[in-house]
This record gives sequence, structure tokens and C-alpha cells, in this order.
Amino acid sequence: MPQPPSSLQLGGSLLTKSPKQARGTAQRPEWFGYYAGYSTSFVDEALTYLNLDQDARVLDPWNGSGTTTDVVERRGFHGVGYDLNPAVVIVARARLLRSDVRPSHRSLGKVIVRDSARLAAADFLDGEPLSAWFSPKAAAALRGIERAIQRDLISPTEYVRIAAKGSLSDISPLAAYYYVALFRTVRRLLAGFKTSNPTWTRFPESPRHRLRPSTQVIHAAFDEEVERMFMGIEEAPAVTSSAQVDLGDSTSIKLGRHEVDAVVSSPPYCTRIDYAVSMRPELAVLGMTALEFRALRLSMLGCTILGAASTSTAVPDDWGASCAQLLDGIRRHPSHGSASYYYPTHVNYFASLFASYAEIARVLRPGGRAILVVQDSYYKELHTDLQAVTSQMCQGLGLTLELRRDYSSRNTKAAVNTRRLKYRNTADATESVLVFSRS
Repeated sequence: MPQPPSSLQLGGSLLTKSPKQARGTAQRPEWFGYYAGYSTSFVDEALTYLNLDQDARVLDPWNGSGTTTDVVERRGFHGVGYDLNPAVVIVARARLLRSDVRPSHRSLGKVIVRDSARLAAADFLDGEPLSAWFSPKAAAALRGIERAIQRDLISPTEYVRIAAKGSLSDISPLAAYYYVALFRTVRRLLAGFKTSNPTWTRFPESPRHRLRPSTQVIHAAFDEEVERMFMGIEEAPAVTSSAQVDLGDSTSIKLGRHEVDAVVSSPPYCTRIDYAVSMRPELAVLGMTALEFRALRLSMLGCTILGAASTSTAVPDDWGASCAQLLDGIRRHPSHGSASYYYPTHVNYFASLFASYAEIARVLRPGGRAILVVQDSYYKELHTDLQAVTSQMCQGLGLTLELRRDYSSRNTKAAVNTRRLKYRNTADATESVLVFSRS
């Protein structure tokens, strides 16, 4: 495992909490489990370490399910969170719902269920994406709930597929709350299609193997999820603050130069985890078509499919020596597909990563700081030292590494992949908290 530079402070009493959520300690275990998430306690400690003014603006360009924006808003700062995946944006917006709203959750849930019965039309959407797992009748019942949420809480006159929207700012935390309840309902019904890979939900072997829960079972499951989630709604913060959560690309952040005081985030690791695939059931709830799904996969950092991938062997000097050495090793590796597939997908990953770090440097004010959580990995026996790559890229962009703290991580995707044993015995990884300051 890589050793941190000896000249750096290794945290001491600062940032002592592991970024990853420890089992059984989730603040809101009944809401939404996100594979790539980190803990609320880590973000809370990171904000304390940053010692920000109360009017500070904190950005997470890979906001995921919204842990950063949730904690930032509760601490009274102004949060900004972006993500390309509309399903996790919905989750992040739902997490902003506080107890001061105090919706009559049972009665509103009953209204949604009642209205869904009139809206459960078969083939409402061309190529209904939920029919990949559910019979036409069951898919129609689930779509009816989704349509009722839209009609009752977003727009009473016009239905718009959430997956087709360019912004989700019109979806209130209350509306998002019921969407998450529907996400959980679908996941609950799909329990039999889970696999050992935590990011993958398998499909039925044939249409006749699709699930056929009754409308009554679907409605009862939705009611139960609404009730379970309500118990996790947190108290409103004592300090008035705001959180801006929407669709956005880390390589083109929708903010001006020097607009944020701090960044707390974790870029997708170079571990070939397809985050769009991991959320496919939720994206189906949002009506995402096959073409839109492919476009989302291609746009996300860490994409595992070839699109307009570069096959150039030239690596920009700005990416640093560690990145160049790794890419050269992958390109020359004798294993099948190294040069033709793995090399271009890695090039795409590092190109997007560098563009994202450049955007962070652009929007961060002078004197501001960025706390990034990264994890190393391996390509065959080649070590992907993402800590070194990140440090070298950021240094060239005017960001100085002031602190690094390492943690051993055994909860990795490599642990379920026995083919790695041909190249290495361990599946452990080093996860690191890197703190950069903007010159």
C-alpha cells in the first residue's frame, strides 16, 4: 500500500473519523442505501476542521445521495450539490425535508395511492422501463403512483418524465420524499433479483419470469415505506441556511470563478463501478429510456463502456507522472483487451477527473480549501495510486496538499472478484482524506 508523504500532517486529532459509513451506524438507516456514500459524521467533522464563516458556501460536485448538502444545510452553511444522475439528485433533495414541514404524511400518502388507481394506465410510457422486471399490470400500478406524485406535488396539469428534465429544482423536498418512498418500494419488490455484486440488479430470464405483485401489495408496500421514512426526518436547523441541489456535471460546474469557500466531496474511484447501472431500477421509476440510460453512462466519470474514447497514447503532462506511468503500463500490459479497451476507458476517466479538478480550482476562492476522499485500486497487478494522481493533478492547478489521512478499507468490489487472485492476493484498499488549499 502507498505510504503518505512524511512532510504532511497525518491528521492528529483532526479528521479522525473514517469517511465510510460504519455498519449499523447510519443516521437514517431506513431511507436510502447508496453504495458510494460516506458518513454524515465524516462531513460534520470535516466542516468543523474547515472552521468556516457562517455565510460560507460549500460545494460537492459529486453530491450523490446528498450527505454533504444535508450536513452543510443542517450546520447553517450554504450548500451546493450537483450530480449527473437524476435518481440520486431526487434522493439528495428528499434529505433536505425537515421536521418543521410536518406533512400529514399518512393522509398525503393515501391521496397519492388513491389517485394512482385512476392513473395506472397500461403502456402510458412507450417502452415502459419498469416492464423490464414487472408484468404490464404491476408496472402500470407503479407508474400510477409516480404519476400521482407528479400530479399532486409537482404539476397538476402536465406530466413530464423526470429523466428528460434538464433541472430538478422544481421538485420540492416533499415531492422528492415520496419519490424515494417509491424507489424503496421498487427495491423491496426486486429483492429476489439482488446479486453478490452490490451494484447490480439482475433481470428476469424471460418475460414470463417477471414479477407480478398485485396492485394491493404494491400500494401496501408504498404505504409502509412512507411510514418508515417519516421516522427518519430530522429536526430543522436552528440557523437559517440554504442548499442548492440539482443536476450538474463536475467537468463543467455551473458556478462562477471563486464562488465557493470550500469543497467536500469524493470523486468516483477508478474501480470500474458503473454508478448508473447501480441505480437502474430508480432510473426506470423516473422513466429513463434505453438511449437516455446509455447517454448517462457515457457522461459519468468512471464509465465502463466505450463511446467516443480516445485511443491516443499521448498523455498530457498536466496529468502528472504517476498517471502517465500507470496508463503506459496498462497500454503495454499483455492481458486481453488492455490496449484496446482498458487503456481508452482509463484515459477517459483521467481526462474527466482532471477536468473536474480544474473546475474545482476555478470555483474555489483564494484561501479556500477542498477536502477530497479518494481510494487506490489495481489494474491486474498495476497499482492505481489515485492519491498520487490527485495530488499531482491538483498541484498543477494551484491547489496545495496540506493534509493527508489514510484508512484501510476492506469493503471493496475487488473482494467479490476472485479473478484478481491471478495477479494479487489482497483485495484491501487504502482510502485517503486529502485536504488541499487554494493559493
